Amino acid sequence: MNKIQNIHCKVSKPQTVHCNQIFTGFYILNKTGIIDLEISNLDSENDGFFDVVINSKLKIRYDLLDGFNWVNKTSEIDNLKYFKTVTKGVDFYFKRSFQPSLYDFASPTCKLFPLGFNFNVVPSPYFFLKSDIDSLINTPRVLVEKLIQYSQENIPENIYVHPPADEDPCQILFYTRLWDPHDHTDNPDFASELKDINFSRISAIEKCRKEFGKQFSGGLYDSPLARRMAPHLILEKRKIRKLNYLKKVKKSNICIATRGLHNSTGWKFAEYIAVSRAIVTEPLTYTTTGDFKCGRNFLEFNSPQSLISKIQKLLNDKSLRQNMMEANFEYYNSYLKPDQLVLNSLKKIFNSL
Repeated sequence: MNKIQNIHCKVSKPQTVHCNQIFTGFYILNKTGIIDLEISNLDSENDGFFDVVINSKLKIRYDLLDGFNWVNKTSEIDNLKYFKTVTKGVDFYFKRSFQPSLYDFASPTCKLFPLGFNFNVVPSPYFFLKSDIDSLINTPRVLVEKLIQYSQENIPENIYVHPPADEDPCQILFYTRLWDPHDHTDNPDFASELKDINFSRISAIEKCRKEFGKQFSGGLYDSPLARRMAPHLILEKRKIRKLNYLKKVKKSNICIATRGLHNSTGWKFAEYIAVSRAIVTEPLTYTTTGDFKCGRNFLEFNSPQSLISKIQKLLNDKSLRQNMMEANFEYYNSYLKPDQLVLNSLKKIFNSL
């Protein structure tokens, strides 16, 4: 890493798991002496925001929300009109679900950048020793307790890291969940989107089971909706426990992703990159950071037939699979690793001043 000196970062504590990756990045940079970190009760108008004040002067906002979704139960155009409100008074704004069209709706005094992919991690458990935290950060006891709770409930970043090994026999993986449209009857457009997502996920699992047999491991997380729609696809509980799931991902050569809520790129996609897998995904809606390209880091599908075709392409071309795994390993270490993701954002800030 290139060291950035004399940076004091006052950060808000995470309000939701969406922000854990950013918090982890700042925490590791503090641990390695790259920044000076202060944790405070900064007020944020949205749980999906992670706010930072640099050197008591610059206000930075990291937006981890799915899509353009600052005001629930409203249309995309209304959300875009509201975007100027959430960028007002902010010097630099990093958006997970980023599109260039956002420039037209941001406050003119705010500099806007893509953030990149998101997944739920915390710093490695040794960061949470009581003496370690107390010596590094002057923070209330209740926050220390919350930080320890984070380390117990979530997955340390370093557990994801896996070398880009293409092992035989070739395995394919897709674990996913359904969203109940009936929970959103007050928002017909969103309810319709959820129906499409559910159909796409069920279709992908059924097609792959039929085509690839024992080579394919896939199914749905248990839920009342899954029991009604596709009980034959429900996964055993032990399989979806996080550590068991990660072990399975590491043993799979090819992993499948579908679009998330509000057309976002789901957390599983970032997990696949972190674990250096070959990826087949529905088209990505949002712009990410770095040199991340279809054909090198992933293949795209837009129908059940093309899904099968792209998987077959990877199955038949070991060199393509291995190169894709290596490209994703490189991308993770350059752009997605929590401390590197945050460091890249800090570099953009200081290069823009």
